[in-house]
Amino acid sequence: MSIPQIDDKEITRELWQSRLPVRFILSDEDTTKVNRSESPEPLYLMLSRHIYFPCIVEKISRYYSNYFKGNLNDPTNNI
Repeated sequence: MSIPQIDDKEITRELWQSRLPVRFILSDEDTTKVNRSESPEPLYLMLSRHIYFPCIVEKISRYYSNYFKGNLNDPTNNI
């Protein structure tokens, strides 16, 4: 029984192009500042392994800002 040959270039390409599932949740401290009765849902994203994190900060901020509408002018709110 022969073992199929796998091309190293193909493996390398797959690894470089792969995506990772990432879950963002608010800290307990931030959750206490929420103006709604329900807790914020986690944000799930499939991100490139090589993404520059500041590129997605705005997306995360927009998602969670819906939970802080009344507190946006609060200086202790770091959203």
